[in-house]
Amino acid sequence: MDNGQELRNVIEQAKFTQSAALAIFNKGQARPLSESQWKAYLAREDSARRSPCPDEVLKRMKKLLKSALHGAI
Repeated sequence: MDNGQELRNVIEQAKFTQSAALAIFNKGQARPLSESQWKAYLAREDSARRSPCPDEVLKRMKKLLKSALHGAI
């Protein structure tokens, strides 16, 4: 499983929408991700829109969703 697939799975398992997850990700960021870039990370493997999801994006999202699920956000 690549980072984009794992990112999608993490968001789905946390029962957040992709838009809500992006809002959580961007909170407090000096350089927030655009919706277009976010969608590119989450696009299916066969999509022309797809862009590789960096390790740091996946790592940060996992941390933030874990905090959100425990009421820290």
